[in-house]
Amino acid sequence: MSADVTKAWVRRWRRAVLEDRPGLLYILFRLCCRIVSVPYRWITALRRRMYQTGLLPRHAAAGRVISVGNITIGGTGKTPLVVFLAERLQRDGNRPVILTRGYGRHTSDMVVLPNETAGWERAGDEPLMMSAALPQVPIVVFADRAAGERTARDLFHPQFFLLDDGMQHLRMQRDVEIVVIDATCTLEGERVFPAGRLREPLSALRRADLFFLTRTEQSDRIEAISDFLARHHPGITQVRSVFRPWALRELPGGIRQPTDILTDQPVAVFSGIGNPEALERSLTALGARLVDRMRFPDHHPYSPEDVDLIERRARDLNARWIVTTEKDAVRLEDIDHRSIPFLALMVRLEITSGEEVFWRIVRGGY
Repeated sequence: MSADVTKAWVRRWRRAVLEDRPGLLYILFRLCCRIVSVPYRWITALRRRMYQTGLLPRHAAAGRVISVGNITIGGTGKTPLVVFLAERLQRDGNRPVILTRGYGRHTSDMVVLPNETAGWERAGDEPLMMSAALPQVPIVVFADRAAGERTARDLFHPQFFLLDDGMQHLRMQRDVEIVVIDATCTLEGERVFPAGRLREPLSALRRADLFFLTRTEQSDRIEAISDFLARHHPGITQVRSVFRPWALRELPGGIRQPTDILTDQPVAVFSGIGNPEALERSLTALGARLVDRMRFPDHHPYSPEDVDLIERRARDLNARWIVTTEKDAVRLEDIDHRSIPFLALMVRLEITSGEEVFWRIVRGGY
């Protein structure tokens, strides 16, 4: 499926399902999505049951496995949490390894970072972004995480395996199941994909050892979400966190600028991520005046024509800056200097509540 067709279908799905737009065509689209969601739900339940009963074997790693995943479609902040975990574990003298599939890449072979030199087409944008932030932490990119674990075991002898986007990767046994929940999105009343955002029914949250709530600084429903989780899944630890914008990085070149250069300035924003609204809210909170918002499908491979279009629209609207995410910046590595500067917003994850119990659960006996 071409990028244009994918983009068109994602746009229709968002309008029909997420925005609940009126009109006969949208109603029919929602009806079709609800019909399709029934066998999807059955298949996920059957698969989960087969692993639970041992009909499908599970792989045991030679180290402590920390799974970081989510139950919803879209960006919840899993990757920044994996970076946060790996950075802290390594700083404290441990040997972590990240196992990730590398969604959006154009090949399926195993890639080991930083041992190999690979672009985003081969390694994926998120693995390259993590590797740039964690130059000393090995990252094994492969759909078969069990094979990736064996390779990492032989090469690096790690103590911790961080399973990126691991909640639905049931083949790997894990010691800790961290479920990342975006505090700006509701869970109550959500439907299973494609009728809604859920990858699995909400009952799957029972598998969690820890709920990690992100973007609490942007949410006006944090208490409602926390109460919902506590009511339906009592006893599961909740941790709250925020994303702190701390710098802007020029593309290309990497020169860092303070975030206050955006204050009261006309800014064009674009992204190809699962939750574009989060970036836009962050920029608004920094005082930027958003004059244009362009949203591409997640992991969108930017072409020169895309970059020209982004710049042309920004110029027509008299934008002073063009801003995107660090993840998008990986897919813009060949961008040249433009008449309007392109910037990537750099953010840090910070735990605001529950950090002590968080690390106690993560480390176990380590």
